[in-house]
Amino acid sequence: MRICPTCRTQYTDDTLRYCLQDGAALVEQLASDTPTVAFNDERETVERIAQTSSRSRVTTPDDEELTRVAVADKTSSRLLAVVIAVLGTLLVVVIAGALGTWLYLKDGDKATISSNSTNVNVNGRLSGNSGANLPTPIPSLSNTPTSPPLPPATPRIDNEHGQQEVSQTVYGWKAMAESKDLDRYMANYADTIDYYNHSGASRSYVRSDKSRAFEMYDLIRVDLSNMNVSFDESGNTATATFDKEWDFQGPRNSSGKVQTQLKLRNINGDWRIISERDLRVYYTR
Repeated sequence: MRICPTCRTQYTDDTLRYCLQDGAALVEQLASDTPTVAFNDERETVERIAQTSSRSRVTTPDDEELTRVAVADKTSSRLLAVVIAVLGTLLVVVIAGALGTWLYLKDGDKATISSNSTNVNVNGRLSGNSGANLPTPIPSLSNTPTSPPLPPATPRIDNEHGQQEVSQTVYGWKAMAESKDLDRYMANYADTIDYYNHSGASRSYVRSDKSRAFEMYDLIRVDLSNMNVSFDESGNTATATFDKEWDFQGPRNSSGKVQTQLKLRNINGDWRIISERDLRVYYTR
């Protein structure tokens, strides 16, 4: 047992070296020393204080490890926060750069379109579908002959009278073939004709083809039936559809029946053939 020489407090714990009351060094109690009486609650209080003081002064390896882990976690959290902030900044810079590039290219496209539109207005007239402006190509100069433009057509108002005129022209065309009068026959044609499979043929081309037929046969007979005449909206172009039956006699006879279509245009008051073709072949011999 140990005792405090100052306050005479006795301690049964042999591990204590100093008094818990005044901090004086404890000494061994002799047998002759008068014991100091301590109540149970005082002893318990002294023991709790001693245990608390002992625990507060001792640092175990586990405590040090926990401290290091806590510090490391705190450092890692700060580093993670810094990395996130840097990545966020880079992302904002990339997005801003991409947006700026897109706006620049968009403005460039608008400028190009505006420039093209200006060139179209200068070089040619505007045309296109659904409101789109498209340049009309400038025709290149070449030696290819072009068909002369047709004379302006004379307006027609009375379609009934026009049907009579067209019918008379078609029957006159048929009569000139039977008489083999090539000059008067060719007077029924315009300067340019869509002649069967030959589009945009000249009158001289048609004359050459008809001349061979007139020379080949001694007798030409043509019958027309089922005549139908219609007009376009302007009334200046007529379409005559009819059945044509022929019988040609000569060194080599020919006969047959077809459905023929003639298109005629009113040119200076006269109906002229601008298209000739067969729509249907009934028979040929």
